[in-house]
Amino acid sequence: ASFQQQPQRARAFSKSESNLQGSSVQEDETPYMNHLVGQFCKFGSGRTELNLPHGIHSTPLGSLYVVDYGNRRVQVLDSKGRVLQQITLEPKNYFDVAVNNKGLVALTNSTDRTVEVYSKHGKPLHI
Repeated sequence: ASFQQQPQRARAFSKSESNLQGSSVQEDETPYMNHLVGQFCKFGSGRTELNLPHGIHSTPLGSLYVVDYGNRRVQVLDSKGRVLQQITLEPKNYFDVAVNNKGLVALTNSTDRTVEVYSKHGKPLHI
């Protein structure tokens, strides 16, 4: 009986909240390589600074919504990193953000295990 060796598989990891999950990439495949194409903001608590950025959402028009966890806010930035708006948040654990085509902002809140929705002007909606 002949033994056929299985091809070696490299491990690729992706970050999903606090869990790392592995996925396999064939050795003969070239994995997607990340290349830094730009950077904006720096560490801090000022208007143009971020502290522990978590979730990010990009709109079709190029606005970026970033959960600024350490500063308890959502930063809304244009494609050049300029601040367009800030949404002040309660002192809770917000991790991810999504924005619909009407501008409603949804935030995951792990403290209360809820999804909170804000108007496009940053006012909490009670639905």
